[in-house]
Amino acid sequence: MGITALTAGIFLVVGDMFEKINIPYHVLIEESLELIGYTILLSAASSMARREVKSDTFIR
Repeated sequence: MGITALTAGIFLVVGDMFEKINIPYHVLIEESLELIGYTILLSAASSMARREVKSDTFIR
């Protein structure tokens, strides 16, 4: 899960870098990378939420 979240962060940072670069279709590349990053981040959060929480502590 941690590597997935880091990968999502990398996509978001690279997408942000394309925002400042003036090349043809830079907005398409930027938005596509950010969309992929947000999708991966949502997937990582979803899989972490489905995991069973194991604890030795009894909650009263």
